[in-house]
Amino acid sequence: DSGNCITKCLGKHGDDNTWASNLSTPTSTWFFLTLVVVLSCAATYAFSFFVNWSEGTNTNFFVALLYILTNAFCLWSIIEFFLTTLWFHVIRLIFGMPLLPRQDFSSGLPRTARTILSYCLLSKQKECSEEAFKTAVDTHLANLDPNMRITTAVVSVSSALSIVKCEMDCRDDGRRRIRQVLEKERMALAQCFPNGFVPDEDETMRQKRRAAVKKVLKSMQPEGQDRTDFWLQLLENAAESMRDVQEVLKARIEEAATHFVYLHRNCKVLKKPGQYQDLMVLGSTGSNRAYTYLQEDYGDIGRKFGSECFGFEGNVVDNSKEMAEEGSAGRNLRFEEAVDDLCERGREDILLVSGFGVDPHDRYMYTMVLDSDTVCPAKSIRKLVETAEHPANKAFGIINANLANDYGADSKCTWHMWRNALMEVSTVNLQRGQFWIFNRVGFYGKGL
Repeated sequence: DSGNCITKCLGKHGDDNTWASNLSTPTSTWFFLTLVVVLSCAATYAFSFFVNWSEGTNTNFFVALLYILTNAFCLWSIIEFFLTTLWFHVIRLIFGMPLLPRQDFSSGLPRTARTILSYCLLSKQKECSEEAFKTAVDTHLANLDPNMRITTAVVSVSSALSIVKCEMDCRDDGRRRIRQVLEKERMALAQCFPNGFVPDEDETMRQKRRAAVKKVLKSMQPEGQDRTDFWLQLLENAAESMRDVQEVLKARIEEAATHFVYLHRNCKVLKKPGQYQDLMVLGSTGSNRAYTYLQEDYGDIGRKFGSECFGFEGNVVDNSKEMAEEGSAGRNLRFEEAVDDLCERGREDILLVSGFGVDPHDRYMYTMVLDSDTVCPAKSIRKLVETAEHPANKAFGIINANLANDYGADSKCTWHMWRNALMEVSTVNLQRGQFWIFNRVGFYGKGL
């Protein structure tokens, strides 16, 4: 439409102008809204007969009018919900609910798809921090990329010194667990495939190799088969290397552990959005300096321009009982030593993320926003990235994931859990229906 005000302001957009294409309204939206308006008017007209409008009655005209208007508002919402659900089922029955097209990155993510997972954490108890890190490690192991282009970051704004020290120890424990799991799998695979696999373009041969790798991993533990594509590609890459195959694999294991990082934010301003916003800036530009939400705009709760976003120089308070028994000077000295130790241990994580961020050809292109208790199943991150990287989806800035409670983790299913599970199915269907009507849907805090 060359005559609308948006076109006049922005100019006529080309096929590559995805922002301008997002401003267009699909034909299905106008059809849907027309149906809503027509049915709402018809229902409101029908409900008007419930009121006795005749002269000589005790009906107060203004009260009756208020009743009709309130009814119309409620009916609009009910009709809109009904049509959205109906639309979903019509699409599902006729087209089988088509999924968005996606790429195939089973052999590893390309440079244009480097991704960092942001587990946003605010903890006041060590148990909460430990549980969050366990969830993050499980996600990291289930979504390893053979090209090492998926990084899992726990982004914390915890402030108590004992909690922050616990979280740093959890990072080290998580890395040890990653090394142990992958080292056991490497040793098992080394017994069957000591020299790796020479890359073969024959798809049939590759599927046989994949089945063989999967069998070995599954024999160790059921979760091991989730890393079949990861190990198959590593075995092929190692065979091409001039170095010893097992030494190459050991180096890749260490690299996989290194990509599990802990970032502590120096302030709490903007809470969760501030956590992942600072991470996005660090991963895409390499800058660890604050330039938004400053004291000039937010007063005492803001931060200084150019101050470090991540580190331990701020947002750490002394809550140690051992230090409380000492004098003021001794307590301050011990606190400064503890902070310096945290800075030294955490510096490598900041440098890792910022090191990729400064490289315009290898920076983090995607950030996966997660809560501290969000579990990402095997290959789920890769599938989201594959969807985002497909040319047909380049107009979408955020790719939502399906969200559901993990009721399978508890052997006892209550009536409340069963009711919630049914509600989740309806919620997901409603969102899918909205997407196929409006070509967009709301963002609910967890997505790519």
